[in-house]
Amino acid sequence: MKITLIKYLILFFGLDGVWSAMAQGPEIEWQKSFGGSAADKAMAAIQTLDGGYLVTGSTESVDGDVTDNKVKLNCWLIKLKNTGTLDWKKCVGGETAHQANDMVETKDRCIVLAGSTMLKGGNYTGEHGNDDYWITKLNVYDNMQWSRVYGGKSDDVAKSIQQTTDGGYIVAGWGGLNGNNIIRRSLGGTDFWLMKLNKQGGIVWQNSLGGSGMDNASGVVEAADRGYIAAGYSSSNNFNVTNNHGSTDCWLVKVDTGGIKEWRKSIGGSGLDYAYSIRLTKDKGFIIAGATESTNGDVQGNHGGSDAWIIKTDSAGKIDWQKCYGGKNNDVAYFVEQTKDGGYIFSGSSNSVDGDVTGNHGGTDVWIVKLDNKGNLQWQKSLGGTKNEQSKTVHQTNDGGYIISAFSESSDGDCAENKGNYDFWVIKLKP
Repeated sequence: MKITLIKYLILFFGLDGVWSAMAQGPEIEWQKSFGGSAADKAMAAIQTLDGGYLVTGSTESVDGDVTDNKVKLNCWLIKLKNTGTLDWKKCVGGETAHQANDMVETKDRCIVLAGSTMLKGGNYTGEHGNDDYWITKLNVYDNMQWSRVYGGKSDDVAKSIQQTTDGGYIVAGWGGLNGNNIIRRSLGGTDFWLMKLNKQGGIVWQNSLGGSGMDNASGVVEAADRGYIAAGYSSSNNFNVTNNHGSTDCWLVKVDTGGIKEWRKSIGGSGLDYAYSIRLTKDKGFIIAGATESTNGDVQGNHGGSDAWIIKTDSAGKIDWQKCYGGKNNDVAYFVEQTKDGGYIFSGSSNSVDGDVTGNHGGTDVWIVKLDNKGNLQWQKSLGGTKNEQSKTVHQTNDGGYIISAFSESSDGDCAENKGNYDFWVIKLKP
C-alpha cells in the first residue's frame, strides 16, 4: 500500500514535488507566544510527566504575561498544558538578577535550573563577580527546594546541567579569576569550569580547564563509563589546549568520575568553530552541535558564511563523521539529540535562502533539521516571520513529534502574535 501511494504521488506531482513535500517535515501542531513589552528569551524546554511542558529562560518584562518581575533581568519559568495553554508562570529569581540557560527534570520529579545570577549578600559569602553560577531546585509546582550560588571575582556562567547516575549533578560553563569561596585556578581569559554536585547542590569536586585564551564550555554529558565530557570552544593553544587549528576551535574535554582530565581534543579549521551542545548516543559515542566558518582542517562541505555544524564522535572523541548544513549566509546549530529512529534532530537559526535552507520568512528564522544516523538530511523546516527568531533546544516528544523552545520578535508568518521585543515562542510539531 505504501509503495503504491508513493508511485501515485510521483506520477501525479513528479519526483521533485514529492521530495519537496517530504523535505519540509511535519506541520505545526500549535505555537504560542508568551511575554511582555521587553525582551523575553526561552532557552530550554522539557516535556513533563503529565504530557505538558516546562519552558525557562529570561525576562526583562514587567507587563503582559509577566506579572511578578521585580528586577530588570529575571529567570522566568512557565508551565504549559499539552495543548500549549498556559498552566502557571513564575519569576524564579526574586529581587536580584537571575537567568536560566538549561533545565533538567530529576528522578524525584523535580526541576533543576542552571544559569547565572548577580545575587550578593545574604547566605552567600566570598568574592563574587558580576555573574555567578546559579543552580536551583524546585518541584513541578514551582516550590523552591534549594538554591545555591558558586563563583569568584570574575564572571561565572553555568550553561549546561545534567543529573548523574548517583543522583547528583554535573554542571559546565565558564569562569575567570578565582574567589575566596571557590578554590580553583584560572589559566587566563575564561576557562571551562566543571562542577560535580551532590543531591543537595554541595560541591563534590570542581575543575578549571583551558589555556591563556577564551575557553567556554557550552554543554556537558555523563559518558557511558560514568566519567564526563564537556564541549565548547577555545581560542587557546597552550596549557590544557593543544593542536588548535587556528582562531577558535570546537574543544572537547573528558574527565573521570573524580574530575581528573583523561583526554582533550581540538576539532576545526582555520576559521571560527564553535560547539554549543553535546549528547550521548546509543553507541556510547557523542553527537555535537555547533557552527563553523572553516573550509579546511576537520571541516568539509561549508556552504559559505557560518554553517550549522554537526559532529559525531566515538567514545574517545574520534570523529565518525562531520557535516555542514546551511546556505551562503549565517546558519547555526545550538542543540542536537538522537531521535527514537536512531537519527538526529537539531535546532538553531538561519538567514539563508539557498543551499539546504528553504522557506525562510525573512530575517533570521528558527531552523529545525532532521538527519538520519549518518548525518544525511531527511527534512528541514524554517519557522518564523519577517523579523528575527532563534531556537536553543528541540526535543522529541512522547507522541513522536517535537517541542521547540525559541524566542521571536515577529507577528506574522508562523508567529501569530508578538507582545513586544522578543517573546518566549514555543512550537509543537506534529509526529
